[in-house]
Amino acid sequence: MKIEILSKKDNKLLNRVEVKARLSDFASTPKRTEVMEELSKKIEAKPEVIAIKKIGQEFGKKEAIVTANVYDSEEHLKKTETYTRGLNENGGEKKEAKV
Repeated sequence: MKIEILSKKDNKLLNRVEVKARLSDFASTPKRTEVMEELSKKIEAKPEVIAIKKIGQEFGKKEAIVTANVYDSEEHLKKTETYTRGLNENGGEKKEAKV
């Protein structure tokens, strides 16, 4: 999977950098955790301070546009983001329902 940063916007009020990137060369739409790891390598930040907002992919294309916020610290992320899709207390894995 290749990742290319399209734009970075510094938002000092919310202590974050708003990033837009293009993903390419993948077999199926990547998981949010995989995108976080690749994005963290590219922008040199910890995956724990990245919140993926959207992974948009057009039908049939092997290319996706990612919108993400990279925070200064985990504290700022928890204060600002009310819900980070796919990440739970158990390290990002969904729990099975107990019957």
